[in-house]
Amino acid sequence: MTPSELTESLSLFRAYWSFSARHQRASEVFEMPGGVGISNGNVSWALFNTAFLIEPPAGGVTAWTDRVQRIREYFRAHGRSWLLVVCTDWVTDEGRAALGKEHLKHSMTVTGMVAERLLPPARPLPTDLEYRRVGDEATRLAVADINAQCYDTPLEWGRESIAVPGAWTEEHFGFVGYVDNRPVATATALFLDGLLYVALVATLPEYRRRGYAEAVMRKALTEASRAHGVERTVLHASEMGFPVYRDMGYRTVRKFDLYGEA
Repeated sequence: MTPSELTESLSLFRAYWSFSARHQRASEVFEMPGGVGISNGNVSWALFNTAFLIEPPAGGVTAWTDRVQRIREYFRAHGRSWLLVVCTDWVTDEGRAALGKEHLKHSMTVTGMVAERLLPPARPLPTDLEYRRVGDEATRLAVADINAQCYDTPLEWGRESIAVPGAWTEEHFGFVGYVDNRPVATATALFLDGLLYVALVATLPEYRRRGYAEAVMRKALTEASRAHGVERTVLHASEMGFPVYRDMGYRTVRKFDLYGEA
């Protein structure tokens, strides 16, 4: 991992959430003083109302506390729950003390990963999937509902945040995999800043461990790569998804922690 890869991973992380936020009616995307990037979709699901630390706070507990308080004040003015995203290696003892003092609770850790190109499948891919590109209300709702179920989130929150018609442009290679006409898995590859960013990878719980997520993800990346002539891809993996991506040829760049209000 090089410093430039960390910058790339963080930049693409922010770029995707900013892209998602900008397609909401009352969204705001901007930078606060002190190295804080706001991507506020202004929606019910906190995952889509994010604040990113763009650089490690310098100044100990006071610097961390100041940033958290300004972020909280901003989101409280909008009446929204939110998440703070910060590179794991930047969270010093002073940072942990400040986060605890401000009642922020660790929500999850994701791993920034990159692949120059995908490895061949380590096992045969499923043959019972029908692939449909996201382009109408039914497929948009399928992506939203599958992701909401995987995050144990109300379906209406997922639909509000994800099934937004304007977000699904020609640059957005989203696919849904169907088994017996039922949507069971989804993945999206989006052309951002000259690279392909992978997001919204999810499989319904009862259909996992069959290779469906990998198959749909490969379909999305194949179509996006063909359209843009790019193979290098970036993603941020959950703990569950990490082994799948590693076996596909992705390598770790850096971990990121997500914090929410307790």
